[in-house]
Amino acid sequence: MTPEQEKRMQTAVEALSRDRRDEEAWRFLVTATWAVAIATANRTLKGALDLAEDAAIDAFARIARYTDFRLLRIVEPTDFVK
Repeated sequence: MTPEQEKRMQTAVEALSRDRRDEEAWRFLVTATWAVAIATANRTLKGALDLAEDAAIDAFARIARYTDFRLLRIVEPTDFVK
């Protein structure tokens, strides 16, 4: 992640802690982390890319539903990906 992307990640998480319906923040968060989500799911599912895409979408849906961004403390902007 570039320094600019790291700053935008921090800004997006902060925006979601104020308003979890912030569409611009969600758009950036998903776009910035999509490749990692697909790669992780694809590796876990042993190369079943179609299932990996479904798993990544489900993971983001669960993040949207269950993550309390007000409690999320990020030391480094890339911590969200971890």
